[in-house]
Amino acid sequence: MIPAINHKIEKDFQLRKGEIHAFLNPYTYVVLRKHQDLISQFDVIHFDGIALCGIYQLFGVKSVARRSFDMTSVARDVLEEASNSRLTVAIVGTEKGTIDTAVNRLVEKFSIEVVLSRDGYFDSPEELRGFQEKILEVNPDILIAGMGVIRQEKFLADLKQMGWEGTGFTCGGFLHQTADRLEYYPQALDKLNLRWAYRVWKDPYVIRRYCLDYPKFLYCFIKDYVSWKFKQNRELKPTVQGTIKD
Repeated sequence: MIPAINHKIEKDFQLRKGEIHAFLNPYTYVVLRKHQDLISQFDVIHFDGIALCGIYQLFGVKSVARRSFDMTSVARDVLEEASNSRLTVAIVGTEKGTIDTAVNRLVEKFSIEVVLSRDGYFDSPEELRGFQEKILEVNPDILIAGMGVIRQEKFLADLKQMGWEGTGFTCGGFLHQTADRLEYYPQALDKLNLRWAYRVWKDPYVIRRYCLDYPKFLYCFIKDYVSWKFKQNRELKPTVQGTIKD
């Protein structure tokens, strides 16, 4: 997994046409390491969460800045650029009703032009394909997808293969959070990197992730790290050729 994502991590965030962005945290790392063919189709990988950044740096892999698709990070930059440059936006994700509330709040805050939006649940592959074809027809500059891990990544990767040339972002629970409140995390907790504590209070289901899935992440990461270092050392080891004396 480490070689698959290392070259996709960028020091600074840039909004470039035609690129699709994915966000990793300890939970999604474990899930997506089984789908590295999917990850390979993304142009840029961001680390969503201070824990993953810290572990990556603790093991000396790479210095990585935290970037999440929420109002404390990338989402604000993307939406402000969409407003300033008059870029069209499509949004898909969360549940019926909730998506409408989220879109209305984003439009009111940033004055963005949302040309297409709907919930992230499709009754059939045909319905999903039909919506993707509608996206190709409308051709938004930016697409934000919050459909849960794997589904949202596959949704964007499939669109890119279908010929869409816009800029896409997975966004996890951003739409659900925005429907609740635009500035989801209190400023004090954000500055202290205690967003995880707020999520435990607001969304108790994440307790399972912290207690069960995060230890699983540590096991998987250490396994990936050892494999990566072994391969590195093998590639760097000089070839020693013996000499034959007459």
